[in-house]
Amino acid sequence: MSVELIREYWTYHHWANRRLFDVVATLGDDAAGREVGTQFSESNPRAMLVHVYGADRFWLETWRGRPPAIVRGDPTDGLVIRTLGELRNKWDELENEQRRFLADLGEADLWRPLDGKTPGRPDFQPAAGHAAAPRSDPRGPSPERARHDAHDDERLASGHRDQLVLPREVRKGGAQVSGELVTIPARGGKAAQASAGQHIKVVNTHGTQVVDAWAFNARDLTEWMSMEASRASFMKLAAAVGDTFVTNQRRPILTLVEDTSNCVHDTLMAPCDRWRYGLLGVAGYHDNCRDNLHSALANLGVVIRATPPSLNLFMNIPWTAAGQLAWGEPVSPPGGYAVFRAEMDLVVALSACPQDILPINGRTGRTTEAHFAIQ
Repeated sequence: MSVELIREYWTYHHWANRRLFDVVATLGDDAAGREVGTQFSESNPRAMLVHVYGADRFWLETWRGRPPAIVRGDPTDGLVIRTLGELRNKWDELENEQRRFLADLGEADLWRPLDGKTPGRPDFQPAAGHAAAPRSDPRGPSPERARHDAHDDERLASGHRDQLVLPREVRKGGAQVSGELVTIPARGGKAAQASAGQHIKVVNTHGTQVVDAWAFNARDLTEWMSMEASRASFMKLAAAVGDTFVTNQRRPILTLVEDTSNCVHDTLMAPCDRWRYGLLGVAGYHDNCRDNLHSALANLGVVIRATPPSLNLFMNIPWTAAGQLAWGEPVSPPGGYAVFRAEMDLVVALSACPQDILPINGRTGRTTEAHFAIQ
């Protein structure tokens, strides 16, 4: 277990909670508060959601070292939330607190014993398998931790526990989208499945939005589109129409077949992440492409450990003969697009880059939605 893996699992946890909330929200407040029997010791859907929210709050405070009291085994005892809107607002605040906590989490924190006392309640003991490990061990790292660290960022070590193939229902077509345009929300991400031979069209709807793109082998998500291997394959810093991107196993995965954007799509810059924004002076959490990737994959029921380099569509990074790089403003016309042919069954993930400090999305810092289609 590592901090990065915890953050990725938590991204999936947030997605699952929101999916559950959205399902209940379609019922409306009256139906959500109607007695339907006991689920998770609660008698109606809204109370069940309040219970899940309370459990999240309890564990956050416990990890912070200040566990709240649990009365009659219920972390939400005495918590009154009468509407789904009120619950959503509280849950949004809690998720922001969780993100800030996870952003500051360090590897040493994973070995810190939890305070198992709550006011007015006897100690609780962590479940077997979740007991805190000692801070250090003179015998060196455990075999499990050694396996965890034994990878080279291109191929994961055997023995990991990440989800590395698509769930069965997704492989059967459950994550495919129609030929109609799908919105990549501003500052957000989307992922979908494409079969070999299909075309993936990515549209710069307003002409100013960078879209980070990733592609993964649908049968083995540790094989992904590799920028460094692709540059070595087509021997250029950027692809032109007819060039094929290859994977970290040097196999063809995407071919650029049409491009109306007038852009040199960047292959050099890493996808933005929370550390990048920290270096740019941002205090607290900032939306970023790395988290968008993992959140989009989580929507397919997939968790991966690594964050591969991205193909930065519509991103203008000029370079000089001396090798100097610059952050350029966008040059794509509104509605400009790039079309890729899938060379294998794959999963594509796309992020409407949230960068609002550097000028890559325009000097105004306004980020917008983009669109894509699988055809």
